[in-house]
Amino acid sequence: MIAPYKLPLDSFDEYSRCAWIIPVRGQLPWFESSSAVLLDSPRDPPAPPNTQLNEFTWTTSAVSKFWKFLVGIREAGNLGSLGISFHAVLSPDRSSRAVKNVTTDTVDAGLHKVSLVSISSVDHFKIYHDWPRSSQLRNIFHAWSFESEEYRTRLFVGAKLVLLDNKSRGVMIL
Repeated sequence: MIAPYKLPLDSFDEYSRCAWIIPVRGQLPWFESSSAVLLDSPRDPPAPPNTQLNEFTWTTSAVSKFWKFLVGIREAGNLGSLGISFHAVLSPDRSSRAVKNVTTDTVDAGLHKVSLVSISSVDHFKIYHDWPRSSQLRNIFHAWSFESEEYRTRLFVGAKLVLLDNKSRGVMIL
């Protein structure tokens, strides 16, 4: 759990809205969450986070296919009201693979150290949904795989994603 939240989550009910954040390039403000890089070469395969780096590697093809997957989930309508968005950081230098070596201040928020860097400094998907669907949606992400002629990768195996409340405050990392 991310402070100020703690179990049980009594402040959430069946009408509460929240969102999963999936990084594409950069590090989210919660250090325990997975970071991501966008590969320059389409020949390199995307990969799930490994235990040492906790960092996704995306290709533009994987990003595109994941977006189409999200649109398909929304259009199917099986998970209630689902909103999807992609937030891209405007930067003069987009040639870097990731936001690295950024010095930030940190705040100790209980068990989780939180960086004062904003979510808006990270390229990411944001999937808005009803609170009761959070774990089901997370399991769907876990099962999704990127497939090409050369390889098949389950990108979210081992990933640590952040769940946000309706005010974009971190609730948990799962």
